[in-house]
Amino acid sequence: MREFLLESREHVQSVEATVLELEAQPGSQALLAQLFRSLHTVKGTCGFLGFTRLEGLMHAAEELLGLARDKRLTLDRERVSTLLALADVARGALEHIEATGMEPAADHSALHARLAGAAAASVPLEAPEAPPVPGILPWRGSSTGVDSKLRVDVALLDRLMNLMGELVLARNRILQCAAGPTPGADLVTASQRLDVVTTQVQQVVMKTRLQSVGQVWNRFPRLVRELALGCGKQVRLVLQGADTELDKTLVEALHDPLTHLLRNAVDHGVETPEQRVQRGKPPMGCVTLSASHEGGLVHLGMSDDGAGIDVQRVRQVAVQRGLVTADQSARMSDLEARMLIFMPGFSTAERVTSLSGRGVGMDVVRTQVERIGGTVEVHSRQGQGTTFTLKIPLTLAIIPALLVTCRGDRYALPQASLREVVWLEPDQARRDITRLQDASVLRLRGELLPLVVLASELGVGPAAPKLDEGATIVVLQAGERTFGLWVDAIHDTEEIVVKPLWKHLKGLACYAGATVLGDGRVALILDAMGLGRRVGAVSEAPTHV
Repeated sequence: MREFLLESREHVQSVEATVLELEAQPGSQALLAQLFRSLHTVKGTCGFLGFTRLEGLMHAAEELLGLARDKRLTLDRERVSTLLALADVARGALEHIEATGMEPAADHSALHARLAGAAAASVPLEAPEAPPVPGILPWRGSSTGVDSKLRVDVALLDRLMNLMGELVLARNRILQCAAGPTPGADLVTASQRLDVVTTQVQQVVMKTRLQSVGQVWNRFPRLVRELALGCGKQVRLVLQGADTELDKTLVEALHDPLTHLLRNAVDHGVETPEQRVQRGKPPMGCVTLSASHEGGLVHLGMSDDGAGIDVQRVRQVAVQRGLVTADQSARMSDLEARMLIFMPGFSTAERVTSLSGRGVGMDVVRTQVERIGGTVEVHSRQGQGTTFTLKIPLTLAIIPALLVTCRGDRYALPQASLREVVWLEPDQARRDITRLQDASVLRLRGELLPLVVLASELGVGPAAPKLDEGATIVVLQAGERTFGLWVDAIHDTEEIVVKPLWKHLKGLACYAGATVLGDGRVALILDAMGLGRRVGAVSEAPTHV
């Protein structure tokens, strides 16, 4: 039964994806053959296990596809919707079988009637096989019958990852002992060997948790189709880089943010066919999802060729809803004004619908992306389209970090947020660090950089430290803003194992977690985005500086 459920779920998912491709390529014999194989496999196993209702639905769908294969009918929008309804019913039936071990006693007569009606309306067709629609990326399983992927229990992987973390900690401890004044030759050799083995095991374990972002994307073609039909629009979805790999936990966490972005693009971004034609655009809009590895991060892009963001309209709505004052709105740059769309309660929709108007969608996007250590950027040109870029770390389990000291305690800074380290001699510090409106700023290569004094933020030091011993500044990137973190000293970089904070401490915005260092002491991991927001460098309501 377990094998049946796993296999059937994959086939139902393949049915849904293939049907959507057939809507764009209605005469493709290759896609029809693949769809036949998936339906026939599910029908056969259902018959073997005695699930007659589901078997009957699959048989009725085969009758419809047989007419399409013989070119006696074409899979138009209505027939595609019928086959998608079949996939929904099959998915629900499989969930019921998994929960109870029995087929649901549901009445499928309405769906049988739809399938029969779609098959009865057949007419002879002599149309040649339709060419593929440009930009439509096939997303389906292997057709060779050989699957190179291995199913592994996620609980086992989590346990293996925890053990891997302990092994990394042991490696760090031995390396520190070996660096002592009189390390023994055996200890040096053992530590070197442990270092090599740990690195190799770490790489293998990390790969076992990596999954392609296509695992999330395979749900989106149907979502875009249904949204476009509901809005009276024509939209095609283009997928680029679906094989880009990311940690499984992060792949699953990205589903909701990407869903909200797609809904926003179809509902607010892409215009109606009539509006697009008036503006000299093709009637069908295009939404593109892309993924790539850049600088140790995964960049996920979601762009559309729609109307773009009207910055003046955004300012007006933000003032009307009391999110910012009129004075703040007037002093904002266009970039800061566009970021207002991520504020809770913001929406430009004139009325509340099932798709928009409540002002929660984009707030959810930013909150969930930042929760997994990522950032969101938005770029738009009015009349030409909008692009959202999500920058996500590859994994949250083991990360490279820079160790810094503040009043005798060590803290870890993830290297993903690090841009550079600046050391200033006392004379340089007096010349380049100044106070503006009760805040410290650093003049760095002709630009003013806001400074966050770590000792002051942690409540263990003054807001304006003395400059007699110079200054050590760590320049951090938080979203699209950059600021400097003033620390007492910096140490070497080290791979750290990220441990979550105790639930009572999770509300502290300046910490992203904790780790155990090589000497056995605990160090807190600093959150660049949280630190920046606490002092206004990256504020909830952007202000012009």
